[in-house]
Amino acid sequence: MSTIETNIFPLLNLEALSSKYNLYKIKGLNQGNQTENDEIYRRVNSLVTDLSYNLQIPVTSIQEGETHFLVVRDDAENVPPFFDDVRNGRLLLEKCNKTYDLNYAERSPNNDKICIKFFQFMLREPLGNDRRLWSPGAGRPFYELNPYPIDNRILQYTGFKPRIVTTHDGGLGVCVDVTHRHTSIKPLPTYLKREDFSRWENRYFIYRYGYKWYQIKAGYLSELNVSETMIKVEDELVSLLDYIGSKTEKPFPAELLNLPPDAAVIGYRNNRKEVREAPAALCYQVFGPHDAIMKKYHQEAILQPDERRPLIHKYVQKHLKNLRFGNTNLKISDQPLTIPARKFVVPDLEFANNHILSVRGTKNSHHVSLDNLI
Repeated sequence: MSTIETNIFPLLNLEALSSKYNLYKIKGLNQGNQTENDEIYRRVNSLVTDLSYNLQIPVTSIQEGETHFLVVRDDAENVPPFFDDVRNGRLLLEKCNKTYDLNYAERSPNNDKICIKFFQFMLREPLGNDRRLWSPGAGRPFYELNPYPIDNRILQYTGFKPRIVTTHDGGLGVCVDVTHRHTSIKPLPTYLKREDFSRWENRYFIYRYGYKWYQIKAGYLSELNVSETMIKVEDELVSLLDYIGSKTEKPFPAELLNLPPDAAVIGYRNNRKEVREAPAALCYQVFGPHDAIMKKYHQEAILQPDERRPLIHKYVQKHLKNLRFGNTNLKISDQPLTIPARKFVVPDLEFANNHILSVRGTKNSHHVSLDNLI
């Protein structure tokens, strides 16, 4: 029987991996008329997202019967006793007395959800510290730091998105796909003027914060320059320019070395809704498929299978083979899963006036080939 190669690479030593987690009963979901499932799930998801960003640790939720539980890895500090939902009031988090062991080799809907969340978080830690890579933000792909220009205005970055999935044979695997990101070749002007900022307001940029790059949304142009903008570090105030320098490994990137002390500053909010600021000259505009500048190039960025496959294997070997899970080396298969090829019989399609198109030769139908069915 013929087989089909997937882009899922099995994790081989699940039995050697372990984690612990705590459960918190979520109280206050069923209040008044707020009992619809969609609204309950919205509130739970909002809670999970908020705590994930604030605690910087894997957080998810599970449901047992009518009760929803928050799942938090056991090394979390300062889990709040409540969460204020702006629309529907306060949710209470009641910690269960027991700490649970997570078995990565066990398969069940709730266990799978926890395993996937914890594993996904684990993958991001070493990849996020790899100076060969950058990522727009949590849950986003990783890109290599060697773009190439596709015209005199656009840089194209090629990268990969690793995603933990359950496999058909009862295991876990890393699903790897290739993706692209496009930015401007030139950053925002070093001396950005207020009358010019409106064209970039609320647009997305890649902020090259030393060797840590991530995506921000431009909110405002500051009245202060990079030397006047102050950051509180413990009990002292330091300039934004000095702060970036203190957080960047040497040798400094050329664009940071050349940043003048009176460069313009833009403001943005991070995932925790906190106001942060960045030198405009370190911000490169992001272009998406719907931007007019990308209409000519978006289709060209979609790789054919024979181009994607070797890139996927390259990224697995280069970036996913030497990861650690706590004190354990993570073992990922060199070869992706294969599955048996299965035949799908195209159903007949009936249109107005009893006109039927059939690939399989149904009686009293109009016979068409699969190529002409579309």
